[in-house]
Amino acid sequence: MSVTDIIVREVILAAVITGGFLGIQLAVDQSRSLAADKRSMQQTLLLADLQKIQLPKENLSGLSFGGKNLSGADLSGANLKAAVLSGANLSGANLDETDLSGVNLNGANLAGASLAGADLTNATATSADFTGASLIGADLTGASLKSSDLRNAQATDARLDHTDLSFALLDYANFEGAAISDSIINAECTPSTSFRLAKVENTSWERCLEGGPDLRSES
Repeated sequence: MSVTDIIVREVILAAVITGGFLGIQLAVDQSRSLAADKRSMQQTLLLADLQKIQLPKENLSGLSFGGKNLSGADLSGANLKAAVLSGANLSGANLDETDLSGVNLNGANLAGASLAGADLTNATATSADFTGASLIGADLTGASLKSSDLRNAQATDARLDHTDLSFALLDYANFEGAAISDSIINAECTPSTSFRLAKVENTSWERCLEGGPDLRSES
């Protein structure tokens, strides 16, 4: 078993006894050397309250967090590849540099979350809430954010290649300097939506353009 598969066996007991963040976090901190399989970790997640949990750089790939409360959690640099986060509460969470490739974020709450530099390639985030979220430098290649709320989101220098933002809300969203190609941005744009300095190629965004977004080529 690799180091990245080392997980926390006592978390289950701590979660059952305390049901709270302090007990879970104590178990995490005290049990790093114990190995368990993914099935045990999944059982842990089903039992635990994960609000504000600290799991940076952990291997959580393929696990299900569907509907869980992860608000304020630190998952920065973690491996969440192909994880299920549908309906999860990730508001205010730290997901900087996190591998979210292929994840299911349908209906998830990521309001105010930080996903700077995150890998969201081929992620599905239909009707997700990204209001006020940071997607600075994030890779959204192949991602579907249909009908998502990106109002006030910061996506400067993000990569959108074959990305679908159909019917998304983009009031005050900032895509300054983003690289956008072969994408669908038939979304609700307004003059407050910024694509300043963005490089846009082979993209369907007629509906967005009707809203008069900021397309200036200078800062």
